[in-house]
Amino acid sequence: MPVVINEIVITATVDQNGSSGSGAAPGTGNVSVEAVVKEAVEKVLEILDEKKQR
Repeated sequence: MPVVINEIVITATVDQNGSSGSGAAPGTGNVSVEAVVKEAVEKVLEILDEKKQR
């Protein structure tokens, strides 16, 4: 039976002070919060699309 996802709610907390140990990728020093969230949402949608194609 197929699963239908009507809505996905993503909650994110982005630390803007760049403290060490945050696990941030190299070269992401001055990235806006919106850009980080946009990239995360795009990645989730890619993963869902890949699983749909299986």
